[in-house]
Amino acid sequence: MVESEAVELDGKTLIAPPPFVEVELVYEAARAGVTSEGWCALEVWTQNHVYEVDWGMRCFAVRDARTRAEQTGHRLVGALLTGGQHRGGGSLELSFPLPRPGNSAVFEVGEPPRVEYVTTTEVSRVVLRLRVMSIPEDEDSSPSWKRLSGAFRATRRGHGAP
Repeated sequence: MVESEAVELDGKTLIAPPPFVEVELVYEAARAGVTSEGWCALEVWTQNHVYEVDWGMRCFAVRDARTRAEQTGHRLVGALLTGGQHRGGGSLELSFPLPRPGNSAVFEVGEPPRVEYVTTTEVSRVVLRLRVMSIPEDEDSSPSWKRLSGAFRATRRGHGAP
């Protein structure tokens, strides 16, 4: 987890909190037609697990936080990340669309009418993985945009293309 940073300003010490979402730039050489299938857009870290989430906010893998070994058959694989929550002080605080450190991540499991909301243990990190691709200028980038843009369309019930 990223620690707070002390900053001196006008003779006063200010404490800057860690970012709620870390951004990791991932650079790669690519060819026209590349897809985003299997691309981990977001990592949600807890003490014991790392939940890998795609652009559709679906958890596609759960890993052991210490060894990074994939935990096949985990209950939250395929679940929809809906945000985060924190209970305390007589209220429920919700964060959307992402959880933040100190909250529990909330995943939607199942299909209507049997939807269940499952919470994780406390989130320690949220990492947004921004993909930066370099495609040679002599290749047409249109096929890449056509394939990649499908990953950004909502796949939730009642949203996105019919």
